Amino acid sequence: MKLDFMKILIVSILLILSCSNNYKTNFINQKMRIQLDLNPEPSLKENGYFYYGHIVVTNITNSEIKYSNQYLMILSDDNSETRTNVDSPASITVDFSEVEIKAKQSLELDVYWVFENKIDIKKIALIYKKSID
Repeated sequence: MKLDFMKILIVSILLILSCSNNYKTNFINQKMRIQLDLNPEPSLKENGYFYYGHIVVTNITNSEIKYSNQYLMILSDDNSETRTNVDSPASITVDFSEVEIKAKQSLELDVYWVFENKIDIKKIALIYKKSID
């Protein structure tokens, strides 16, 4: 019975994901889950290719954790790496220092990444480059 439920759940998730043109992926460690919803079409600007998306950072522990965009990176298929920035007219705290996320709570942010060249978003890795304390 459990196996049938899991099959239905997986198929349902795949159907939901296939309804969007955006690319979705997750990062998870012992303290947090980061869900990414990334627009596959970049905006070409003077600084490079801007990829826009939305992240949900969820504290999966029973105590407060610290999070910062300075540690959240996208690694592309050509091994280029870029950090996450909040999509706002000015930098905000979460871009350069850590913010606290209460136990079992989430932080949602509209974000972007800048790459020199176009990337294949189906071949990216979402990584968090801070050791777990």
